[in-house]
Amino acid sequence: SAAAGGGTGAAFGSGVGSPTVESTVVEAQDNVRILGSISLSPDARFEVSAERGDYWQTAAYDRYTGQGWVRTGETSPVDRTRAGPPGSARPLRQEVTARTTLGSVPAAWRPVDVEGVKALATPQGGLRPETSVPANTTYTVRSRVPQHTTAQLRRAGTDYPEDVEATYTGLPGSTPDRVRERAAEVTANASTPYDRAVAIERYLEEEKRYSLDVEDPDGPIADSFLFEMEAGYCTYYATTMVAMLRSQGVPARFVVGYTAGERVGDDRYLVRGLDSHAWVQVYFPDVGWVRFDPTPAGPREAAEQRQIRGAQGNATGADGNASDPALGSDTDVVNLTPSTPVPDPNVTAADGETATPMTPPPGGAEGRLSLPELPSTRTLAVWAVALVGLLAVGRR
Repeated sequence: SAAAGGGTGAAFGSGVGSPTVESTVVEAQDNVRILGSISLSPDARFEVSAERGDYWQTAAYDRYTGQGWVRTGETSPVDRTRAGPPGSARPLRQEVTARTTLGSVPAAWRPVDVEGVKALATPQGGLRPETSVPANTTYTVRSRVPQHTTAQLRRAGTDYPEDVEATYTGLPGSTPDRVRERAAEVTANASTPYDRAVAIERYLEEEKRYSLDVEDPDGPIADSFLFEMEAGYCTYYATTMVAMLRSQGVPARFVVGYTAGERVGDDRYLVRGLDSHAWVQVYFPDVGWVRFDPTPAGPREAAEQRQIRGAQGNATGADGNASDPALGSDTDVVNLTPSTPVPDPNVTAADGETATPMTPPPGGAEGRLSLPELPSTRTLAVWAVALVGLLAVGRR
């Protein structure tokens, strides 16, 4: 990993020679440096048993450096009576089983209690392990998930706590003025912080393409993504949205973890390396931190499914069943491979061209009925010689 670690954690690689979102972001601990091209790992990481799926958060970062993110402050013991978000919330109990060694404690926001693993509380409200979470360990987290309506967020106003405003509206001096100018232009018709967040989220979704294959940015990340790059992946989208919001005085922060994963049974979710993700949290008075995700969901999920299909092809044994225990058995994963998707023009392949599904439709690429293959010329010749021999024997 190119990201410096502030603690002991597992480093996940992709196995194909390039870093992953996990190795550079989710497992980065206190410092995240945003890189160029990355890959996605289809290996299973953990399984969650919960009545609802959620984003499984591992860390939030408060200081933007221009090239990445830093999590400041000291950890402390987890207090069993720690408060949830300031507004209304619903309880969510999660039982998490590690499929491999984890350097984080994934949990729905906001976690208020943890059992079964030695964890510390971060100043940003999250959890981190004292060392690491060994494979096959099961721990339980209780979270208080914020509940709110659009009307509540619009009414929230701008009476931010002093520490929140001081910590989560700062930008490095290297941030060009054109970032502020573009943010002001995008939010010109937005009258509330919520409307500004929605406007920036939609702008990035619509104006930028999703791609894992990008050049190392030259200059501050947000500025490069806004004005120099046509495509990027989640860390670029999230960093840029946070920078734009902060330039308009809206408290926001960079958050990493995993999306819900694949539902593999009643209230069971299998989470793989390719589910690692970065998103945004925006602060609203009397509500707390609210999630926004500017990364286009469709193209990101299409890239993930290609990785799953590729892993299935590599892990298939002679009997046609998956032989890699990290991917689970045939009965362990429900509907692992979806029907063949339509190529998405917003998803770019490694060579910069439009990516196409790895699995062709039935009957050939154009939908025609495919004909059986004829034997080779050598096989036909052997058959002919054998036939002549049989006829000669029979005549004799």
